[in-house]
Amino acid sequence: MIARFVDYRVAHPDGSIALSVREFLLTLTPATGNTAFLALRAALPDLDWKTTPHPRSRRDEAMLLATLFTSAELTMIRAAVMTAKERALLELFWTLRRVEVTRAFWADVNLSSGTIRVVRKGGKVTWTLLREETQVALAEWFVTAGQPGDTAYIFPGRRGPMRAQSVGALVRRVLRRAGVYRRWRGAHAFRRTLATRYLAENPGDLAGLAKLLGHEGISTTFLYDWIQPAELRPRLDRVRL
Repeated sequence: MIARFVDYRVAHPDGSIALSVREFLLTLTPATGNTAFLALRAALPDLDWKTTPHPRSRRDEAMLLATLFTSAELTMIRAAVMTAKERALLELFWTLRRVEVTRAFWADVNLSSGTIRVVRKGGKVTWTLLREETQVALAEWFVTAGQPGDTAYIFPGRRGPMRAQSVGALVRRVLRRAGVYRRWRGAHAFRRTLATRYLAENPGDLAGLAKLLGHEGISTTFLYDWIQPAELRPRLDRVRL
């Protein structure tokens, strides 16, 4: 988040740091804005944070639903993928966050069990599952990348891992190429799409979804637990009065 703010500041040099912080936060979603606020407050303790609006996560179904991918759009995205690297990168976003993808090593991947070791927020080490398509994409990228060693990053950059900003830019390029890009849509839209479809197929399984997505509390997972009329109708019709 600090790097994203620096990039924003370079692109918008006019005004004070405090003004830039406020305007930068307005460009983010509430959930991302909350993370950015906390990161910037720690990095810039001398600013008057009491007067800086604090974006907070809230249940905004309309906004979240607008970011989800339809089946037709996912077909278009997959058709727009041009390299094994892009395919592996996008497939990992079903259950991993952008920063988790950039920090992953090949040693973290276990294609036999379909799992990947993940360092979650706060340094907590855990695991999540990989979809079958993700395993195939990773295997293809492993061969294309020259079969790197266990200590190599899955997506290396010039120095160390690929930067989160570069990953975000790559995702946006693919979405634009597919003709499905819109505001707020990025890497996280894949997790949102999986989360809503998972709960549609497994109603009430918040604990299972929380494990897959690496949520520390069910309250975060509950943000994805909305029911659409088409899902609720058959349940109502089964009730005999």
